[in-house]
Amino acid sequence: MNRTKLWINDQWIEAARTIPLNNPHTGEILAEIGYASPAQAELAIVTAAQAFESLCEQTSYERAEILYRVVKILERRFEEAAHLIVVEAAKPIQLARKEIERTIQTY
Repeated sequence: MNRTKLWINDQWIEAARTIPLNNPHTGEILAEIGYASPAQAELAIVTAAQAFESLCEQTSYERAEILYRVVKILERRFEEAAHLIVVEAAKPIQLARKEIERTIQTY
């Protein structure tokens, strides 16, 4: 079973607790999703604010390059991303693919 961690301050850390992520159709537990403690949430907020300040110092071209890299990753992992939507949200694969296409277009 996949047990997620929290990405805070450029590192993966163990979550204070987890909750199950269930398949909406079968009830099967797909993963254990990490939940932050109040202290972990505070650290995440503080470091995100600092990262935002750093991002604001980048040019629009540099920020656009980051989004283009995200697009390339989504294009490369298109079917994987669509499959995740299918199992997590119980959407038909055709709708999941359309959702990924819209995400790519938006980015």
